[in-house]
Amino acid sequence: MMEQKVEQLIEAVKMGSLEDVQKLLSQGVDVNSEEYGPGSGGNSLLYAIDRSNEEMVALLVENGADVHYNRSTITPLNLAVQKTRNLVKYLIAKGADVNLLDSYGNAPLHHLAKTSNIPVSIEIAELLIEKGADINLKNSKGKTSLELAVGYGCIIMAEFFYQHGAIWNRTDDPVDSAIINHRKSIVSNIYSDRYD
Repeated sequence: MMEQKVEQLIEAVKMGSLEDVQKLLSQGVDVNSEEYGPGSGGNSLLYAIDRSNEEMVALLVENGADVHYNRSTITPLNLAVQKTRNLVKYLIAKGADVNLLDSYGNAPLHHLAKTSNIPVSIEIAELLIEKGADINLKNSKGKTSLELAVGYGCIIMAEFFYQHGAIWNRTDDPVDSAIINHRKSIVSNIYSDRYD
């Protein structure tokens, strides 16, 4: 019976039905329950964030959704940085840890290192850093946000991280890595920074 109620809750979140979600929560369905079945593992908060439904996210969090949920492949904040600044601000205001690693060992800044939505990503990165995100935090593979951005060829994000104090932690020089990865404009910016 409870499994069915959890599925109804998740379906109501996916459909954006605030009324149905409120009804199910008032019936005692655990807001942090996970979806059942093969390939599942998400919860209602992750689905609301994935759909950028700010009202739904607020309803779920106000009813006890865990902003540090970390039993899926991604945390709520790591997913939010890929969506909207408002969701990021809200989750941080509700206590989300800006350095929490997901199951792949990445923090929010690591996710921003491979983005293509540059203006929004820079705004979000600035907010995360302002709220205490460690710009030199290494992921589970020992890479920082700067190293990931260089590796992915996200030139603007690499420059942003570098200009905000990111330290190149690898034994090779950032210029060597950029050349290896054919990132000539990063090389140009690093050299101009060194010799200006």
